[in-house]
Amino acid sequence: MTNERFIVLMNNIKNSPPCDLKPMKNDLYNVTFAMTDKQLKEYSDLLISKGIAYREYGNVFIYGVKECVF
Repeated sequence: MTNERFIVLMNNIKNSPPCDLKPMKNDLYNVTFAMTDKQLKEYSDLLISKGIAYREYGNVFIYGVKECVF
């Protein structure tokens, strides 16, 4: 993912309340395919801090998305 798009995505997530992000769980997962390792780390840390995801055994899971692991 280009750095500009990543910055826009991160700012949108930072400025959104968690209740606005919950309906987009599958979309939040799908964007991970275009990210670099560094972007994934920053992205997963933000989702965890917003209460949308959790870390278990070194993997990150988005609540309510069964197959979501990154």
